[in-house]
Amino acid sequence: MFKSTVTGQLRSSWYHPYKEDRRLYAELAKRLSLAPTSYMTLHAGDSGAMLFGRYGADSATWKRFREQVSLDYPGLPIWTSRIAEDGQVLCSVPERLVYESFRAILRADISLEVHPYVGDSRGDRRADFRLTHEPSNRNVHIEVAGRIARDGRPRTPREASYRRYLTAKLEAYAAAGLAAPALIFIDEVCRPEVLPVLLHGIVADLRGTGS
Repeated sequence: MFKSTVTGQLRSSWYHPYKEDRRLYAELAKRLSLAPTSYMTLHAGDSGAMLFGRYGADSATWKRFREQVSLDYPGLPIWTSRIAEDGQVLCSVPERLVYESFRAILRADISLEVHPYVGDSRGDRRADFRLTHEPSNRNVHIEVAGRIARDGRPRTPREASYRRYLTAKLEAYAAAGLAAPALIFIDEVCRPEVLPVLLHGIVADLRGTGS
């Protein structure tokens, strides 16, 4: 009896997402300024992780959830594009969010490059971003670690394999004689109260005005 009751509740949740869940998702999208993917909700605090646990297990369940959300909040697309508002194509939605956030705070003294080569242009490694302080010609590379949190603890099998990818990418900087890039982890991308502070810190350090 207990098992069938729980199963019925879960099935109801999958096909008819709770109104509060839909509101939580819409609120998170508003705070992030875009509709997060299912994976991004996993790293968006306790309420986001709860949404991932209920609806993020597979793409079909997530699609049904997002369709229901869009009925209540027509301004939220079912699918979130990797293309920024200015037409720039990024490699992922977290990368797009960082790009849009940088564009919102940068002034004329700092340029933003997307996917520059790491070292020699004949290589096959590209950074996510490079910021250059034009008056001093100082620069810093940026990597969006979009599949792992800052604590390094893998929460999904894909996160475990991503660590190897990230390690190889960081080794490319050392091989090219470049300073290690500034890393922005997925849990920082997905926390609207954290990301702006982090980006302002990177910019301040580049200008030489950081603490």
